[in-house]
Amino acid sequence: GLAGALAGAQRRIRELEGLVATQAIEGAHLRDRLEDSESEVARLTAELDERVARQRAELEKQIQRALKTQSTDLRRAETMFRAIVELYAEEPWAADIVTRAEKQLAADAGRESPKGTAAGSPSEE
Repeated sequence: GLAGALAGAQRRIRELEGLVATQAIEGAHLRDRLEDSESEVARLTAELDERVARQRAELEKQIQRALKTQSTDLRRAETMFRAIVELYAEEPWAADIVTRAEKQLAADAGRESPKGTAAGSPSEE
């Protein structure tokens, strides 16, 4: 009767309270894991940004060396620019530097080499 229904309802209430408590504990664990993951993402992002900055600085030095080399050894400079393009063309962080190297290669194609011919064609100067 009524006492049985009441006892059943009380039992169901305890079960639900237990479920709520379990969910609260699991939710707290999930929040902790999420916070840990967010911290890890922030740490890895900062580390990646630092590595990219170092690599960009080194790549910038390489392109500057290639530019300086152009006046004395055009073929070597072209090889340096080509290496930059080939090695870093797929790196989004290097896109602007790769573009500069590609532009230099295009410009060098019309320049005279020390041997008196433009890269691959007779001199037109």
